Amino acid sequence: MKFQNAIAISVLCLSATAAVGAQERKVTCWQEGGRQVCGDAMPASAANSARKVYNAQGVMTDSQGRVLSPAERAAADAANAARTRSDEEKAREAREQMALAESYPSEQDLNRAYQLRLDISKGSVMAATASLSTQRKALIAVLQQAAEAEMSGKPVSKAQADAVTSQRNVLISTMNSLNQMRAEKDKIDTDYQAAVVRYRKAKLVPLDGPVIPLSK
Repeated sequence: MKFQNAIAISVLCLSATAAVGAQERKVTCWQEGGRQVCGDAMPASAANSARKVYNAQGVMTDSQGRVLSPAERAAADAANAARTRSDEEKAREAREQMALAESYPSEQDLNRAYQLRLDISKGSVMAATASLSTQRKALIAVLQQAAEAEMSGKPVSKAQADAVTSQRNVLISTMNSLNQMRAEKDKIDTDYQAAVVRYRKAKLVPLDGPVIPLSK
């Protein structure tokens, strides 16, 4: 069948050449109704079909797959995007491994770096905790002033009301900052464990060895 198709294509090409003398002509072949059809031009009904183009000597000069439907194109684009993200993630991981290997001569040095990061984080949490206690006392103080004014039959002044609102906002901001610092501190050990794995991959050492723990 392939041999017969090749003969048919050659005959069409030679016929086209004979019709126009020395002018170069092309023959396009596509699938229609389960069979291959060839001609000088494709009909509009086959515009989305796969095609192969041959020159006057029967040599294929171009080949195109069928046009994808919108759903197929969206799926193909999504797959390409996923592959791109995967390649970028692999490249990023390789860069991180190389940076770790170049930055820390030994795993002990890596441990010391993360221990320092943890110690700094713990200090920040302690400072924020102390600040939160101070802000609570300040809020209680302005609330007491407002309460005493009411108990003495005096209206709460705008300045007192603004002080309560302002101090409450400061307290909430301090609480949010403290919660964020605690979350970051808790994440350091997870980051350290992952860094050890990347470091060992970069150094080409076994991954299942014991890990030097961080002092909590």
